[in-house]
Amino acid sequence: MKNDGLTVKQRKALPVLASHACIDEGCKLVGISTNCYYEWLKKPQFKKEIERVRNELIESALVQLKINSSKAVSTLVGLLDKADSPNVQRSSANDILNHLVKFREAQEFEERIAIIEEQIKRA
Repeated sequence: MKNDGLTVKQRKALPVLASHACIDEGCKLVGISTNCYYEWLKKPQFKKEIERVRNELIESALVQLKINSSKAVSTLVGLLDKADSPNVQRSSANDILNHLVKFREAQEFEERIAIIEEQIKRA
């Protein structure tokens, strides 16, 4: 058992509370009041752990997105060949181009941030 300052009930509640967008729902599932949840959040150990669990959930979702991104692109590209449906072709082409523009913008921001960070280090 971890010596992280959390109770057994808090440790068991973490995955449920971290994965529910609705706090009331999560609290009901683990058998606590929302007031209890907010009291728990006042404790640095609990707050740190719930953030850690949420970050793990996000990382897991990102891995799934990365794994399936190639399939998604193949699907969009395949829709470009739907000769019987010009609207699907147009929509697919727009999606591909929009995603490409967003990706390029993200790359440019990353490059700019890297330059700024480097300048700050030198200062």
